[in-house]
Amino acid sequence: MDLYLEELERAIRSGELNVASESARGLANLKASVALTCSEASYLPERKISVKVVIEDRYISDISITLNLYPSMKFEDLKQLVLEKFEFPVQVQKWIAGKRLARDIDTLRSCGIRQDNDVLYLYLVSASSVGLNKEVLQTQHQRTHGFSETIPDAQLYTTGVQDLATGWQCPTCTLINEPTRPGCSVCGGSRPEEYIVPTGYELSNNERLRMEQEISFENVRNK
Repeated sequence: MDLYLEELERAIRSGELNVASESARGLANLKASVALTCSEASYLPERKISVKVVIEDRYISDISITLNLYPSMKFEDLKQLVLEKFEFPVQVQKWIAGKRLARDIDTLRSCGIRQDNDVLYLYLVSASSVGLNKEVLQTQHQRTHGFSETIPDAQLYTTGVQDLATGWQCPTCTLINEPTRPGCSVCGGSRPEEYIVPTGYELSNNERLRMEQEISFENVRNK
């Protein structure tokens, strides 16, 4: 019975309706006598917390951003938010919280993300590994931005930092990548060997940060 009570309390606190329902059903089957009380904090409006998100893929690691999120947010909604803000397809996003892979139905709170400066990890897998191709990416882009017309290849999932004409186009998924990036940020494909970084090209803030992280990673690995 104690297990049901603990699960019920946790599920109510994290907003997991299905788990709460199952726990309550288990207590009902036992015909348990239960009294519930709400803490004063339950009546306070939920506030956003500042969450550190560490982003990694096959080429880079330890690049971090900060997002202001509600602890009650589900990971399926977080994936959509990241798609809208950074244009990382939902399918390539793998979120890790509390040393385990988060499910879409999990909330930040249920995975231990409850206060400022808590950390989440976002690993971006290759598009090809999850069955994404040009057509799927284009459809997702249209849904996100509300476009009804066909999006030109050169506009698929650009970073928004440089002009659309700047960068190299991935031969696999058609993403326009930053000129200095060695591999595609979505599908992991290699940069074409014949591509040359334009003369006089100025690094974006994202590129400077990424290259600093790559140099730091190489220095640690070579020690």
